[in-house]
Amino acid sequence: LYDIINQSINYSFQGSEATGRGMFLSKLFSAFTASVVAGVTSNPWVIIKVRMIADKSGDYQTLRQSFKNIRNKDGYREFLKGTTISMVRGVILSTVELTAYDTFKTMFKTKEGLDLRASFIGSTIASLIGALVSYPLDILRTLYLVENSGLFEKKGMRRIFKIMGSVHENRGIKGFYQGFMPYLSKSLIYG
Repeated sequence: LYDIINQSINYSFQGSEATGRGMFLSKLFSAFTASVVAGVTSNPWVIIKVRMIADKSGDYQTLRQSFKNIRNKDGYREFLKGTTISMVRGVILSTVELTAYDTFKTMFKTKEGLDLRASFIGSTIASLIGALVSYPLDILRTLYLVENSGLFEKKGMRRIFKIMGSVHENRGIKGFYQGFMPYLSKSLIYG
């Protein structure tokens, strides 16, 4: 989706003088739009993942069993829980990663066509930046979903701010990066 939007914008302005700033804004807008779509469609899977990880009862051992248990016990609305923080996290992560990747890949490109060196450097830098920026939101989202499993709160953002204050009060800034190295490793490998 990112490529389709970015190419459409660039195609529309092909006849005019494209500046570095205009190209960057095109990448940023394309990444943001693609991220919003990804955030909406991925939230139910985050709910299932968190339930499977936190499961101590044996009720969430398989994907199918997890889906059925959530639907039957909590209703379909449960799949929307945490959507706001998931969207914010996803938009920030994807926008930063896609924009950084495309920008650094272009910056380090030395030949036409596929430049593996430039792609590797761009993806590594993008993954590092994305992990640094998004991990605190991942911590908050996970704590919120585990703490409020089976409860749908209308005032979820207020609860998220309370969790954020609690993490900061108990662990300081370091608390927002607890467990960061496995996340960074996964991000670098994935990227």
